[in-house]
Order: sequence, then C-alpha cells, then structure tokens
Amino acid sequence: MTDNQAFKRYRNNVDLIYQDILARDGGKPPAEFIQCSQSEMGSADLSTDVYTSREIHDLEFETMWNHTWQMACREHAVAEPGTYSVYDIGKYSVIVVRGNDKKLRGFINSCPHRGTRLCDGWGNLQRIRCAFHGFSWELEGTLKEVPCSWDFPQVDSDNFGLPEALVGTWGGFVFINLDPDAKPLSEYLGRLPEHFQRWPMEDRYVASHVGKYIDCNWKVVIEAFLETLHVIGLHPESLKFFGDINSQYDVWEDEEYFSRMINPSGITSPHLKNRANDETVLTAAKEFGLCDPAATLDQSNTPRHLIA
Repeated sequence: MTDNQAFKRYRNNVDLIYQDILARDGGKPPAEFIQCSQSEMGSADLSTDVYTSREIHDLEFETMWNHTWQMACREHAVAEPGTYSVYDIGKYSVIVVRGNDKKLRGFINSCPHRGTRLCDGWGNLQRIRCAFHGFSWELEGTLKEVPCSWDFPQVDSDNFGLPEALVGTWGGFVFINLDPDAKPLSEYLGRLPEHFQRWPMEDRYVASHVGKYIDCNWKVVIEAFLETLHVIGLHPESLKFFGDINSQYDVWEDEEYFSRMINPSGITSPHLKNRANDETVLTAAKEFGLCDPAATLDQSNTPRHLIA
C-alpha cells in the first residue's frame, strides 16, 4: 500500500516510528504488531455540529446505538444464577441476567404493563418484579405472576414475557445489541480477537470500578482518550518512559467496526530534548507500577523488555 500523506509526515518528523522501535527490539514480534494500515483519513476539521447538534444526536440513536454491539458488563458480574447488571444507553436500558438454566439473557428494562423501570444497578434476585403493580417474571423471562390476574383477561402468559436484546460474550465481556436482526458478535468483532490471543482478556479481573458522569457529547470523552497529543500537557511526568508521538494508529478498510492505537513504553518521548538514559527510564516506569520494582538492567535487556 502506498504511504499516505499523514504517514509520510509521521515518518519524516519522528526519529523512530513504532515499526522502527519493534525492529530495534529484536526478536520476532507478533504478526498483528507489524501490521500497519496507512489508510488515508484526511486532516480536515470536523463541523462542531457533530458534537453539538441535537439532530445528529437523535440520528445516532436511530441508526447506530439501536444496531451496534455494546459492552454491558463483565461476565464475573453475572456469573451465578440470579445475578444481574443493568446497562443504560440514552433512553434505552437492558437487564443482563444469568438464568437458573445458566444462560445469559438481556431483557428490556421496562415492564410490559405500564413501562415502569424494573431494575437498577447490579445485584442478585430470584425473579424480576415490577415495583409498581407487582407483575413478575422468571429469570428466563417468562411471566410468573400477575396480581388480580382475573382483572387482566387480555394478558396471555405465553405472549407476555419480557422482550429481549441479543447477548454475546468475548474475552470475559458481555455485549448486548438492541437489534434482533444484527449480525452475530463473532462477525462484528472481525479480527479483533486475533490481536488479543497473547493477552486473554477473560483471565483479567476488575480490581476497582470507578465511574464519572461528564456533561458532554460522548464523542468528546472517547476522542480525548484516543489521542496521545494531550500527554505532553496533562501527563508530562510520563514522558521519560512513554513514546507518545511514536504511537501508531491503524484504520483498516476491511474492518468496519474496530481500529487500533498502539503506544510504546520503555522509551523516552521525542518531546524531551535531553533523552533519559535506560536507568532513568526504568526508574520512572517503576514509579508508575509498570514493571517489577526489583527489575534491573543488564546486557540482555532494555527497559522495553522489562515493562509489562
């Protein structure tokens, strides 16, 4: 593939691009690491309407959030029968629950009777019950009880189960999709699982869960974490061991649903005029908990070999 203009600027202005760093490391890196898309994305400014327009916001919910796979929780949060976790996106809400049959399901978090919200947060339950009128459902979504059922002759228990969203799992994550006709999660993920074969996400665990509500368009938050330009301003203390502008971005034309950003650690940022030596790089990395505090350098390794 021919180098695009953005890649040429990267190559001409950064002494070591990410692929150079891999080559200098020696050995044989995973095949996924040496992939480099070089797709031309352009550099024109986006209209602010993308972030401020109510019309675009509503269009996203009509055409995107209703049809895309979204990570709802970790599997360990719903590991046992009766455990549940609620996922909210805009006006939509889904209860992810483990049934007595051990199967994971995602129920629309709304009582079919009057639309009352059924669950909040996460926890454990024996049945799903509406707090308003007491209608209840089994963990598998079938109707269990209707108080004063004689007064609801129109309710057919066979047709009054909880509406479902699609549910899929990968890497210890639980995903939901509000579109009953959506492609399977395995197709949606494309080659993404290949990139994590050496780092099985299902073997990870949640040590702490911190959440924060931010009053802004969702794209503002996402994009703030998808670029390394902010590191020099907000995290200058990490420049001794983090190659911020040596990072590589990949957008593949044949992958519709995922892109990639790779950041190299264990080297000094090109922003620092006085490059840190290997001992200084390793010491700074230790302070951030990126490697074993007892790790030492010798002729056979570098800070990049020691950083996890």
